Amino acid sequence: MLKINDLRVEYEKGVPTLDHYDLTVNDGELVSLLGPSGCGKTTTLRAVAGFVDTAGGHITISERDVTKIPPNKRDIGLVFQSYALFPHLTVFQNVAFGLRMRRISKKDQKKRVDEALRLVDLEGLDQRRPAQLSGGQQQRVALARAVVIEPQLLLLDEPLSNLDAKLRVNMRTEIRRLQQRLSVTTLYVTHDQIEALAISDRVVVMNQGRIEQSGTPEEIYKQPQTPFVADFMGFENHFAGTVRAIAADAIDVQAADTTFKATQVSGDLRAGDAVWVYFRSEAAQLATEATPNSLPVTVLLRTFQGNTIEYVIQSDLGEFKVRMPEDQVRFEAGPAYLSLNPDSLIVMPK
Repeated sequence: MLKINDLRVEYEKGVPTLDHYDLTVNDGELVSLLGPSGCGKTTTLRAVAGFVDTAGGHITISERDVTKIPPNKRDIGLVFQSYALFPHLTVFQNVAFGLRMRRISKKDQKKRVDEALRLVDLEGLDQRRPAQLSGGQQQRVALARAVVIEPQLLLLDEPLSNLDAKLRVNMRTEIRRLQQRLSVTTLYVTHDQIEALAISDRVVVMNQGRIEQSGTPEEIYKQPQTPFVADFMGFENHFAGTVRAIAADAIDVQAADTTFKATQVSGDLRAGDAVWVYFRSEAAQLATEATPNSLPVTVLLRTFQGNTIEYVIQSDLGEFKVRMPEDQVRFEAGPAYLSLNPDSLIVMPK
């Protein structure tokens, strides 16, 4: 449905924001562009929408090259971060705006707007104005306005960032349900990892104008392929080591005076290679005695975080964070052992 080939975008002449950028989104697929501010995800969305000029490459929607076609001719629906509702128009008039621009008859406008409002659970609110709605209701109006024109492609630019935490969770479920019900191909921009994982068929992690990794939510979460993706997706702890031995089912890594066994490897490695070893804070355990794959540490700080306890610990390999269930044995400041499961460690070239 959407194909971006060798795209180049320059805000400053000769300085590309996107360069040699390739992306394909299949029919009916929801793909999230995920990454920190300034990584190029919104620029990608704006290029697809036709809001920024391209310095090279092609954008194809449903086998039609739209690279030089104006935004209003691209058959796309847009949902902005700010909602961009017309404050002087009613809900009905806001949703019907795109249909009026397409000169759809008033009878068909009424039918399609009513159906769109029903899809987003806003029946009975059609005569209210945006100022009379909650943030979540305004977001639903923006969604209804985008889908009522029955676009080939739906673009959403951080649509939930202005909502409170609880409402964001509810709305991302509603967006996913609506997208699947309509089977509309969707490109979704967010900087929120959990949001991207929860809502997507595929996640594309971006960094400095390029794609670091693309895969299913499970692949991105469990099998990061680069240090950037590992760090961005919550593998907040890492240490340096050297490959000591490689077997069919595991790899031995020497770090300081400890040898760790790990089962997940990203990239081609040989004995003697310098590597990074990543692990999640919730995948580690503190213990009172040494065990295989453990090292001595000092507990520096303990903080209560609801159903988990977070520990800050110091070791010869650096400072780490460990999160353990609140109902497990609590550790006081002082000596302990950090125990690491081989299956929770990801090794990648340094």
